[in-house]
Amino acid sequence: MAAPTDDSLQQQLSKANDFASKGELTQATDLYVQMLGVAQKQRDSVSQNTILLRLGELYYAQKKYEQAEVQLQQALKLSQQLGDKYNEANALARLSQVYAARNEPQKSLEYNFKSLEKGKEFYDVLRNNYDQMANIYANKGDFKRAYEYREKYVAIKDSLLKADKAKSLTELQMQYEIADKQKEIELLTKDNNIKALQTKQSQLTAVASLAAFLCILVAAVVLLNQFNIKRRSNQQLELANTQISQTVAELEQANTQISQTVAEKETLLKEIHHRVKNNLQLVSSLLDWQTEGISDPQIHKVVDEGRSRIRSMALMHEYLYKSESLAHVDVHKYLAELADSLMRSYRPHTGITLEKNITHAYFDADTVVPLGLIVNELVSNAFKYAFVDKTEGTVHIALERLNNEEFKLTVSDNGIGLPDNFDKLLHKSLGIQLVKTLVRQMKGTLQSYNQTGAVFEVQFSAKKKTTN
Repeated sequence: MAAPTDDSLQQQLSKANDFASKGELTQATDLYVQMLGVAQKQRDSVSQNTILLRLGELYYAQKKYEQAEVQLQQALKLSQQLGDKYNEANALARLSQVYAARNEPQKSLEYNFKSLEKGKEFYDVLRNNYDQMANIYANKGDFKRAYEYREKYVAIKDSLLKADKAKSLTELQMQYEIADKQKEIELLTKDNNIKALQTKQSQLTAVASLAAFLCILVAAVVLLNQFNIKRRSNQQLELANTQISQTVAELEQANTQISQTVAEKETLLKEIHHRVKNNLQLVSSLLDWQTEGISDPQIHKVVDEGRSRIRSMALMHEYLYKSESLAHVDVHKYLAELADSLMRSYRPHTGITLEKNITHAYFDADTVVPLGLIVNELVSNAFKYAFVDKTEGTVHIALERLNNEEFKLTVSDNGIGLPDNFDKLLHKSLGIQLVKTLVRQMKGTLQSYNQTGAVFEVQFSAKKKTTN
């Protein structure tokens, strides 16, 4: 099997995942080993870290515990260097599983405790850690602690489902009670009609047998019976009204509980977006701190590009946090602020200007994230490369609606334009490769050409909430 080239790394990753999902672990492992060499050649630390973790999992699944340990230890070291707490916690958890499989319970506990400390912010990591701790203590015969950690595992696993379950149960209960009350009212009505008919029939029979001299007595009996029937009917109606009132009160209470549950879920989602934004800003600050004292301009360039991409995603989460709708983002405001931020970062003191013509629309997060990263890459490249040795120029960003769900993004400049061999250079540019990957993710198309300068056009579909 030939080694994958740089421009086919994503396809090879997808192919390796397909092998693993089908249980073809040897083929998946061989392909990941080849891709690790490509990532090392590209000095792509993030991809190396992901591949090392995956190799550790595959070796563990094949019971090759020594090889799994080697890969996971390397992933742990690289995660610590990158400041990636999530993957550091995952690597520690996987090592705990390896040591447990090798019958080293003390070492397994040690690594699992480290993973708990590092991954306490991540629910999925905590869930796996609690599960592993329960298994370790159960194997040691310490069933009390095993039970404690099993309870924590179940609590985290079920916590996200409770709100939805409570809402569903409340709705079902209300539907049942309403149907039950309706049946009771129907039965009461039928019973009243039957009793009235029976009473009337007995009265007629009595009148016929007693003859005329009992007419006065019969009339009195009839009147008395009618009065009693009316009184009983009134009592039954009062009872039915009381039951209906109770049902209405119960429904109002259930609606209040549902509203409170929805409000709590919205608050939780806002808090999640707020924390994601803060964590992304923390990662950006850590990258800035990590480059202090490093004089290599290439390293600074790579870190600055990564920090720019992180700012793009953090800005999107900030808009979701502040938005009235937690599912949609005002793309006009978001892209305008993102472009202004890039302008301040790359051209703060020159004659380079920025023009924006962005339509008003609301996109969901699945569309905004790749769109923001695409704008980040294309605008950054324009500021960095389009105006070499120039003091004046213009970068233009436009987002226009083609029809109800079709949109076109255009990023252009009046700089030096694209080189003649631009197509051959595409595979060497990580930024352009990222743009191509994101466009494919959005099921869109990408075109690039020269006009008065470089022009990039991305056409895509987007499901939007409302438009102005």
